[in-house]
Formats: sequence, C-alpha cells, structure tokens
Amino acid sequence: MQHPPSRRAADSPNPPSPGYPGYDEEVASRLTLLDFYHAWYGYRFWFIAGFLIVAVGAFVWTKFFMPKFYRSEVRFFVGEKFTPESMIGLADIKLFTGSRNDQYQAVVHSNLAEQYLLSSDLITTVTWQLKHTPEEGQPPLDICQLLGIEEQDALVREAKLVKLMRENLLQVRLSGTTGIVIYQVEMPTPMAAARYANASVRQLQRQMTQQAFSYWDEARRLYDQELERVMAERRELALRLDRLPPYDRYGPIEQERKALKEQLDVQAEQIALIRSQVELLRLATEPTAKAAAQPVKVIDWGDPPIKKSRPKTILTTILAAGLYSFVFMLGLVIAGFFTAQARRA
Repeated sequence: MQHPPSRRAADSPNPPSPGYPGYDEEVASRLTLLDFYHAWYGYRFWFIAGFLIVAVGAFVWTKFFMPKFYRSEVRFFVGEKFTPESMIGLADIKLFTGSRNDQYQAVVHSNLAEQYLLSSDLITTVTWQLKHTPEEGQPPLDICQLLGIEEQDALVREAKLVKLMRENLLQVRLSGTTGIVIYQVEMPTPMAAARYANASVRQLQRQMTQQAFSYWDEARRLYDQELERVMAERRELALRLDRLPPYDRYGPIEQERKALKEQLDVQAEQIALIRSQVELLRLATEPTAKAAAQPVKVIDWGDPPIKKSRPKTILTTILAAGLYSFVFMLGLVIAGFFTAQARRA
C-alpha cells in the first residue's frame, strides 16, 4: 500500500518520485523553462549580432537619410480690448448718429489669432510673399519646392500645402492663464523655419491692425467727403454773394446778402469743426500710430534653431532596438513552448 509523501518530503529540493501527485506538472514546467533557456543560449550570438545591426542601422538611417525638420517659435500676446481713441482722445468723435464705442467695439482674443494663423488665406499669403516679395536683404524662399510639392495646378498645390502645414508643420499653443500665444513652425532648414514664423506673425499683425482700425479708416474717408461737400457749398454761396447787385440798403437784395453771409459764417464754423476731426483721424490712422497701437504684441521673434526637432536619433535607435529585442524574445518563447510540447508528447 502506497502512502502520499509527507509535507517535509514535498518541501524537499529533490523532485517527487514518479507516480506521486504533482510529478507531471513539475516535469513539464522544468522542461519549458529549460528549453527556453537552451534556445536563448544557443542563439545568443545571433541575438547580439541582430541587436547591433538593428541599432546601428536605425541610427545611421535616422541620422543621415531621414528628412530633418527644424522648429522655430514666436511668442506674442493679443490685447483683450483695443480702442484707438484711447491713444489720442477720440472717444467723443461721432459719425452721423452712431459712436464707435457702441457700434464698432472690437474685442480680439487669442483664439482668433489661432484661427488666423492656421487659416488657408494666411498660409497661402505668407508663402506667396516669401517667394515673390521677400524682405530686403533676404533671397526668395519657395516653400512648396522646399517641401517637395511640385503639382502644376495652382489650386491642387495650395490645397496640399495647406493640408501639410496644418497637420504636420504648424502648431499654436496657448500658455495657460497668461494669454501668451506660442506659434511653432517646422521646416527642412533652420532659416526657412524662422523666416516663415516671423512672416506669419507680421501678416497676423497686419490683419488684426486692419480689423482694429477699419472704422477709423472709413471714418476718415467719410469726413473727407463731408468736408469737400461743405466747402463746395461754401464756394457756391460765395459766388452767389459776389454776383449780387451793388449796395441796396433796404431792398430784398440786401436781405439776401445778409442771409448769405450768415450761411457762410455757419459753414465756416462747420468746416473748422470737420477739419479738426479730420486731423484727429489722420493722426489715429498714421502708420506709426497703427504700429504702436496694433493689438498683437510680440515678446520673442523666431530665431533659426541650432538643433533639429525631428527625427530624434537617440530615441528612434532605442525604440528600434527595444522592438527587435521584444520580437526576438517572443520568438524564443513560442519556439520553446512548441519544443516542450513536442517533447512531452
């Protein structure tokens, strides 16, 4: 009659004898771990050689053959409210019966700046400017050629450019509660990244300045027209006054002469008032005033970066070597499992 092994025998480092419970499971376990160890040990030189080949290959490919991109960024903030009249005291000027404060209040937010920077109109405009009207001392820059967009059709070329820029090369971030906007541009060359980023923000300044001063530009034009109209009426009244007959003390001609002089005095006061308003509007719409009061204030302009932003050579090499090690170990586990199954069978 057989008896089960004692607890002390079960805890012994020696394996149980055949026929006892747990014998088959322990043998199977030892066979699986042993087969895996022998498989790895037998292929250790292949593993090391493959690891070195993959690591060196990934490093060389990333370092010398993959397209490189450089990132330049511009930091700026946008005024929450903008009123040109606060600069030079134009708050009381009114055009007809509506005031600028009631009808044309312009509130510019950072989200609006983000939409402008990623708009197709700004992207295509800046691309055209860099190619056809570069800054003084700078050579023309063809962004489409630099990015490898060679379609002959202008609409197709612009569509591909806008899609590529939005999805891969442009990024706009808002810096928490400070209101600072960080605009990042990636290009194949450092100088192209800096030039495109700065040109985009300058175009944004022009657009937002035009939006902020649109009322004042239109008001100046209308006041000029009103001044011309009043002066034309004054000239006509003066001509009528000169054509009146000579002195007639009590007749109707003298009454008409008196009425014409009163109208000329009223028009003189009106012309003086309009001219003062036109002068204030001229000061408000001067280029220097617009440049000083435009809502987009740049903190840091973009500089040509020294190091590339992508691809990351070290990170790519580590990922490639790690993936190779995982696949190799997984293959050994699978091979050891099937080998153990075959031996147990």
